[in-house]
Amino acid sequence: MIGRTVWYKLINGKLVPMVVSDERGGHGIGTGDIDQDGRTDLLGPDGWHQAPARSGDPWIHHSDWTLGAAGISIIAHDFDDDGDVDLFWGMGHDYGLYWLEQGRNDMGQRTWTRHAVDEEWSQAHGLVLVDLDMDGKMEVLTGKRRHAHNGKDPGGDDPLIVCTYGFNLDSREFTKTNISSGGEVGAGHYPVPVDIDRDGDLDIVLPGKSGLYLLVREDPETRDEESIKSITE
Repeated sequence: MIGRTVWYKLINGKLVPMVVSDERGGHGIGTGDIDQDGRTDLLGPDGWHQAPARSGDPWIHHSDWTLGAAGISIIAHDFDDDGDVDLFWGMGHDYGLYWLEQGRNDMGQRTWTRHAVDEEWSQAHGLVLVDLDMDGKMEVLTGKRRHAHNGKDPGGDDPLIVCTYGFNLDSREFTKTNISSGGEVGAGHYPVPVDIDRDGDLDIVLPGKSGLYLLVREDPETRDEESIKSITE
């Protein structure tokens, strides 16, 4: 894989690139403490870079997975509540959202099991981990990007959607909740959950090729999808 992975550090008022790898980088990136050593690792489509214990030491790359052209970002979170970190990602230029379940084999080695979450829509570019309904559990907020490659990607002209996925511990599957579907509201590179009207709940700002939209949760008590409307002007 040809690419480059860097992060930026503010030094003397300037953002200075800190090189993680001059040889690895690709479509999709994320952060998370994969090995639970208290340091933030960098996640990519072909594995993860382990953060060094000391500044200036090399980042060690682990080729644990192959995700494909993942969107932004690759989510790291303990979805199944078993004490380790799992992954969730969408295909930025194709159909499908997936999760990687982390586990251990009989020798104590790290394993990854891939599960399909939703293969009904394409171009999930922007993904955000957030407790959108404020129930104490994190969900993945995402949506279809309109014409990521100017309509050339699979499903480029399919209906737009904005939705969340929350993990059900009993069924061990993700449950989808539609926020907007079939209209003009889509998600670009990065949905922004924010309490923009300061009424105590989270609204969603959605910039992208489909336009700039604000989804406002009208009733902080019910917090259901019927209480959400879009404001486009």
